[in-house]
Amino acid sequence: MAINFKELNDRLELSPLSDKELVAVAAVEKWIDSEITDRFKGDELRFNLYQVQFKRTISDQGSVSWPDARRRLMYDELKSRYGKAGWECTEEFADSQDRYGQDYFVLKGKK
Repeated sequence: MAINFKELNDRLELSPLSDKELVAVAAVEKWIDSEITDRFKGDELRFNLYQVQFKRTISDQGSVSWPDARRRLMYDELKSRYGKAGWECTEEFADSQDRYGQDYFVLKGKK
């Protein structure tokens, strides 16, 4: 019997974050909090979007390959945490040579 695509896909896209995924979210959150503490001057802060979207490892835990659907859920969880903490979360995508092609996750305090 063939595996049902919808059931398999729903498990991937809709199941709650696992403990391992929540640990990865917490690690990125800890890194961002540390950067905020060190760099905050009252305005917005920019972070490498590639790292914040779980495409690059932040710590020495090694490289983990997350499926795109899981990375999206993890990223949404991270944005939700900062939103609840009073931050506006946006993204800036490289569209000029001035920014060296880097995309950013931007945090700005909600007033």
